[in-house]
Amino acid sequence: MFQFDISGIVPSKVKIENVVFEFEDSQHRGAFGQTVAEFSLHRVTTSWDEGSGMLNIGQQTGEGVTWVMATASTAWKVPGGDFDNDSSGATIVDGTNHNGNPVEPIIYRISSPQLVQDVQNIVDGFAEDFGLLLKNFQRAP
Repeated sequence: MFQFDISGIVPSKVKIENVVFEFEDSQHRGAFGQTVAEFSLHRVTTSWDEGSGMLNIGQQTGEGVTWVMATASTAWKVPGGDFDNDSSGATIVDGTNHNGNPVEPIIYRISSPQLVQDVQNIVDGFAEDFGLLLKNFQRAP
């Protein structure tokens, strides 16, 4: 999950012309042209709190978002997070971009008319800004 506070940075009623979500992935590798995973962005529909991490492996600090909880006191309606089923954009992870180096991270970009509209709706006050969920659909090798 990612949340960007654009209030005070993006003037209200400005026209959004382009939005690019960029991320790095070094975990998914496949043969040239073989799709190994798909990533899609979805608009989060419930407020959530960012936590400070974990105390130990498998032991969360308890003050932030988890698979079950949006905040320390509020559960998600659906485990994993409440988000729009319709994607704001997507990209495919395959073997075409790793240049033969299996440990080199790859930068992926997601941009779409729907992502632009989602941000425009936030700027215009038509939608709450609860951030984005990056959903991974991993394919079997």
